[in-house]
Amino acid sequence: MEPDIFQSRVQDFLLEREAANNLFFEVIDNARETTANSYMAVVERSGVMVQAAVRTPPQNLVLSRGRDDTALDALVTDLESRDVSLPGVHGPRDEAAGFAGRWQVATGRSPRPRMLQRVYQLTEVIPVPGVPGAPRLADDSDRDLLMEWSTSFIDEALPGEQHPATAWVSRQLNTPNRGVLLWEVDGEAVSMASYGGPTPNGIRIGGVYTPPQQRGNGYARSTVAALSLSLLTAGRTFCFLFADQANPTSNHIYQQIGFRPVGDAIVYVFD
Repeated sequence: MEPDIFQSRVQDFLLEREAANNLFFEVIDNARETTANSYMAVVERSGVMVQAAVRTPPQNLVLSRGRDDTALDALVTDLESRDVSLPGVHGPRDEAAGFAGRWQVATGRSPRPRMLQRVYQLTEVIPVPGVPGAPRLADDSDRDLLMEWSTSFIDEALPGEQHPATAWVSRQLNTPNRGVLLWEVDGEAVSMASYGGPTPNGIRIGGVYTPPQQRGNGYARSTVAALSLSLLTAGRTFCFLFADQANPTSNHIYQQIGFRPVGDAIVYVFD
C-alpha cells in the first residue's frame, strides 16, 4: 500500500490518541523516502478499524493503540506468512507486550524489554526562572559538537545501540520540521534538545542532553522549555516526548515545565 493511501486510511484512527501514536506518522514519512519494502497493515472488525501496524526495514515494528486484543493475532499471522524477521516491536505497553508474547509462540524468538517509556504531552509551558544563558538554534558550525553530544546521549541512554551520528546531524540540520536547540552560557553551549517527527497537530522533542559537568544547573529544563515554547508559538498545538521511566530526573524535569503523561510505551527486542 502506498504511504499516502495508508495515511489517509488510518489518520482519523491515529488522531484519537495523536501523541501516543506519534511515532506512526514518522514511520509513514520515512516510508515515502525509502526503497525498502515497507509493511503497513490495518485490522478491522465489522468494518471498524481496531489496530494498525507499520514498519520500514530494518527497523522495529511499530504498533498503534488498539481496540481489540485479538487484532494482534491477525498481525502475527500475517507477518509470519510473509516470513518477516523482526528485530523488535515498539508500541503502547499492553499492545507491545501482547504482540511480543504472541510472536514468541509463533517463532520461538524470546522478547526482551529494551526500554519502558512514558509518553508526555505539553500544551502550555511553565516558565523556568533564574537560569543563566539563552537559547539559539544549532547550525552547520555546530556539527562536530552535535555529533559528539548525540553519540554520548545514545551511549548513556541506550548502551550498545548503534548511532549513525553523521546521518542524524545532517538530517536534523537540513530537513524541514527538524532542528536542534542549544542553550548557551557566556558563549558556551551547555545543553541541547532536538525536535522532529511532526504529526498533524504536534511535534516530538527528543535528544535532550547535557554534559555531566554541566548538570544540576537547570540547563536541560531551560532548553526543553525554550524549545517547547518556540514550537507552540510557531503554530503547533502541542509538543510530545518519550521519557525513559528508569530515569526519574528527566521525568521530573519534564513535568516541571508542563508535560503531562498520556500513556506508556515499551520497546521489545527479539533475541
